[in-house]
Amino acid sequence: MISKQLKAVIAEFAEDFSKYSTQAGALYQCCDATDEFLRLVREKLDYFDTVAIRRFEFSVEKSTGLYPRIYKMGLNEAGSQRADWHCIVNTKNVLIDWTAKQYVETAPFPLIIVKRFLTIQKIDGDYYKAIRPAYLPIRKAELLAKAAAVGHV
Repeated sequence: MISKQLKAVIAEFAEDFSKYSTQAGALYQCCDATDEFLRLVREKLDYFDTVAIRRFEFSVEKSTGLYPRIYKMGLNEAGSQRADWHCIVNTKNVLIDWTAKQYVETAPFPLIIVKRFLTIQKIDGDYYKAIRPAYLPIRKAELLAKAAAVGHV
């Protein structure tokens, strides 16, 4: 699901940009983190490996079920307002969120979301709407993400 080359770039970014691994560091930094990751991807991977890797912007309120334990409205644990719009990385098989901790402090760094069971609708440019079917429990989606991260899916 995630190539060895992309896994290596993810690991490098996680180490070099650990500033996004805290709630305070991730707060309202989604575009910067996404753009920095995309820049690193373009430096490290061949052109053909990077073609399908791009920004994925979405409305938290309209992307129902995408990852409901993370993407929710209101205040986070630190008392800051959660962003109602978010920007993450879109790859062929998964979405990568470097700043999910701004929503929930215990979110993984990075949050990997398997796209297989999502209904994704392109709205305009890099702006999407993503919906997880009600029949797919979030626990199963979390297990799929863990399996994808280690290459078992």
